[in-house]
Amino acid sequence: MSLYEGVAFKGTFRGYQQRVLDNAEQFLAEGKLNIVAAPGSGKTILGLELIRRIGEACLIVSPTIATRDHWGKRFGEYFLEDVRDFKKFFSTDVERAGVINAMTYEELEDYMESYAYDGEKKAFKLRRMMREKKIQTICLEEPHHLNPECLAALGKMQEVLEKDVVIISLTTTPPCAYEEEELRHFQEVCGEIDVQIIASELVAENILCPYQDYIYFNTPSEEEETLLCEHMERVQAALDELGQLPCVQDSIKALNQKAKSWTYLFNYELSSIKSRAPEVYMPILQLLRYYGFKYAKKLEGKKELPPIQIKDLQIALQYITNHYEILKDNRKFILQVLRKYDLYQKKIVQIIPDELLQKVFPTSARKLKSMGEIVNREYRILGQDLRLLVFADEGHAMSIFEALFTQNPSIKIGVFGKKLLILPMFEELQGTMMQMEPLGDTGYGKVEFFGDTYEAVDCVKDLFREGKLQVLIGDQTLLNKDWEESGINSLILPGISEDFFLANKMRGIALQRSADHPEKTVNIWHLTTMMPANKLDRFCSKKLETGHLESYDLDRVRERFRLFMESDYEDGEMEQRISRLLSKDLSLDRRELQYSNEKMLQYAAERERIRILWEKKVQWLKNKRPGKIY
Repeated sequence: MSLYEGVAFKGTFRGYQQRVLDNAEQFLAEGKLNIVAAPGSGKTILGLELIRRIGEACLIVSPTIATRDHWGKRFGEYFLEDVRDFKKFFSTDVERAGVINAMTYEELEDYMESYAYDGEKKAFKLRRMMREKKIQTICLEEPHHLNPECLAALGKMQEVLEKDVVIISLTTTPPCAYEEEELRHFQEVCGEIDVQIIASELVAENILCPYQDYIYFNTPSEEEETLLCEHMERVQAALDELGQLPCVQDSIKALNQKAKSWTYLFNYELSSIKSRAPEVYMPILQLLRYYGFKYAKKLEGKKELPPIQIKDLQIALQYITNHYEILKDNRKFILQVLRKYDLYQKKIVQIIPDELLQKVFPTSARKLKSMGEIVNREYRILGQDLRLLVFADEGHAMSIFEALFTQNPSIKIGVFGKKLLILPMFEELQGTMMQMEPLGDTGYGKVEFFGDTYEAVDCVKDLFREGKLQVLIGDQTLLNKDWEESGINSLILPGISEDFFLANKMRGIALQRSADHPEKTVNIWHLTTMMPANKLDRFCSKKLETGHLESYDLDRVRERFRLFMESDYEDGEMEQRISRLLSKDLSLDRRELQYSNEKMLQYAAERERIRILWEKKVQWLKNKRPGKIY
């Protein structure tokens, strides 16, 4: 008798869901199915049907209690004829396991931490439950929420079971934000991506509304430019001093005297690096050439090697400092120089000043001004119908509020952050389950809410839906509270440090269709900081290239756009590249950046044109088939 007797989907699968199910057997042949699907695509229904078809007892792991319980709600609503059977099939308690068992990543990590160190009581409970229930399917929702240790431990889960386990992974975003080591762990557990259901397919199915992503450029202030230039001065000084170290000079001298095709760095054979870490070999070769190795291009069989980019410089130095066998006794001299110029902290080489960029750029004065310009232009077009969400990095909400209020005093703004709730001093809010402390004579107040936090979410949601707020500034807290608001028609993603997984999820929420506004379109703004052309020229040479630093923010946005398929505004063709918006090279001066911004604002004002462009491509998108993308 089947474990899932009496369990069947009561609805009709969407076209793309059915295509995945039709190919499921092929995808599951290796015991892993990795699906990337945009928010709103029905991942939960798809996951439950896959679990039912596999036919084995299952463990589902989700990021939050709310998303964990969502699986149970969908199962009872769409798969059971008799809801009285719910507890027989579905459980969130390891002690009272069912056919389908659900827990959060926090709960799993608690168990897996014990499992990793063996023999503790909680780990025993998990192993016992999985053996007794013969769990052979594990479904991971948004597995990027797993910490690396738990991800590695989960990869050994089959040791707990009698036979190999089938792992289904359901995510909203490909793991493009992972570091190399994290990506390796992720793929060991989840496998490579088998199917990607992108937002554009959901527009064709009338699940999401038409949309366009835009890039709005900013330049650093003089103070921020100075900070970056000072950093590059330290980099240049450190490179010069490293070049004077006897160990470096002796190594280059020895390399230049070698007649063989393979030479040695600090008595370590370069061929070993090429075979063990091919992605690092070229940066190291370029670094050696920077210090005078004259056979570098000959080793690669090239007429000329390009100048070393600062990102490659960081890769090379990080690899060398990580591997003791290369430097041996010389390691301390290299590290002394890097530390002297504040370029080595917590075992990380910091040629690219990530911390500085992430501290400066998200709340740059000019980026804050840009937000105000976008809000003003969107308000001019939509008026009281504007429902704009600014998805802020944690801790930046207040500075964004102050900037937007100063530039747009007539627009009603709200803030919903981890420890910050700001609302206009509406009369109807007085005397409810909240206390408001006025912010001077602004007409706004900081809110202390005495009820459940979900009631605070509902309160803000109602104000936003009714148009008593036109702009809402929110951080990850909105997602933690499972914020869903179909009225959003503009979204600003301002931060360099914002989590791409979270930002993409918020993007998916913004794209939900609205019953109240069936013609809704969404403008999504990616605020991007570019160093103006020629600002870092004095650090550039035939040996060193600083372009990556000048376009650091844009490079991150470029990776995002690789995941977005939308109509080119000029010819209507569907594209996944950033070039559909940017026709010029990266070396843009301030005038060109401003021209690009005006063009984006012009496009964004023509919302009806956006909707028509999408309608022309609906049939093409419906015919799109899922398949391996990597």
